[in-house]
Amino acid sequence: MSKPCCGALANELQANFAAARIDLQKVLQISPDNAMATAGLDRLDVKGAVNNSASTSNRTDRVALVIGNSRYGALNKLQNTENDAKLLAATLKSPGFNSVRIVLDGKRDDIIAALKALASDAATADWAMVYYAGHGLELNGSNYLAPVDVRYETDEDIPKESISLDLVLAAIGDAKSLRLVVLDTCRENPFAENIRKTAGMTSVGSGLARIEPEAGTLVAFATKHGDIAVDGTGGDSPFAIALTNRMKTPGLEINQILRLVHDDVYAATDKKQEPFTYGQLSARALYFRQ
Repeated sequence: MSKPCCGALANELQANFAAARIDLQKVLQISPDNAMATAGLDRLDVKGAVNNSASTSNRTDRVALVIGNSRYGALNKLQNTENDAKLLAATLKSPGFNSVRIVLDGKRDDIIAALKALASDAATADWAMVYYAGHGLELNGSNYLAPVDVRYETDEDIPKESISLDLVLAAIGDAKSLRLVVLDTCRENPFAENIRKTAGMTSVGSGLARIEPEAGTLVAFATKHGDIAVDGTGGDSPFAIALTNRMKTPGLEINQILRLVHDDVYAATDKKQEPFTYGQLSARALYFRQ
């Protein structure tokens, strides 16, 4: 038996079918009539079909909601958020999410409706994820996402006009294995100077507050609590670029992805932005792309 055939058999026994196929194709380039190589390729085709069938039958249900708010009625347009949202949505569809909803320039009613639909999907899902790019703010230690129709005349308007992070977490709360919220929203709060303070309220923060989510839930911030994220000079933010690049890489477990994103963004922004992730998962390995 030729060396490529021996290597093909070894790779086949280790279930490395792609490498085995390459070895057999090399044999056929040299000897097109090699019966052993031809039979080997036929065998790999059968094994591949069985493997794909098993993969489909055991496929985990994954659902996601992607929100990108850029055109605020009371503010100047954000430059990257719509592009970031579109990039994330396309990337999530590639690893095989069953449902990826996208909301661009969402008003409060639009986002609440999308969260209700996501909650329905998450009830039978293995994974549920929300990605948000846009303005966010913190009040009295609670985090809020800002729809494009907010006005915020007083600090009391913030809970009424915003989407609380607690509401987002509730929408994905029934997913079985992974509940993930990604907030690319720690930009400087443009509302802070104009919001009138009322009795009983403390301060409106410039960034977002830290959070301690329940087990099985991760909340990934584009930068650590209280700090401001960098928009970047291109069409997408450094955080969105790093996140999508790592999600596309096969064989990376979710915690490893987020650690690599931290390092990528920290280096790309010359240590000006440091992503942070809060929460704890079980020992089960979870991959965006096997």
